[in-house]
Amino acid sequence: LNRIPKSIKVFLATEDGSKGEKALATELVNELCQKQKMDYIFACGPKAMLKRLAELSEEYKIPGYLLYEERMACGIGACLGCAVPDKNGGYLKACEEGPVFGFDEIEWDKVK
Repeated sequence: LNRIPKSIKVFLATEDGSKGEKALATELVNELCQKQKMDYIFACGPKAMLKRLAELSEEYKIPGYLLYEERMACGIGACLGCAVPDKNGGYLKACEEGPVFGFDEIEWDKVK
């Protein structure tokens, strides 16, 4: 975090409060969105959390990006082991086209 410019406000949340707020990240983002203008949401973590953050991103009309963690068997997109369902009915390959995606690129109802 010390590499992030001071002009960028970063909010942290952990369930036990050991870093940042004692809260779920989704709760903190929801609370912050209600109180102030946010420019972006950036996240990494469990898929269920990312799905909820994608919902908040859409609800509050805040662009967001996530680091999609997926096993990458071949690393070149040939095996489709890292396929992520997209909104166009196809798949994005985390190893080639990611692993960073916009919240709005993923078809969350098809994510396992």
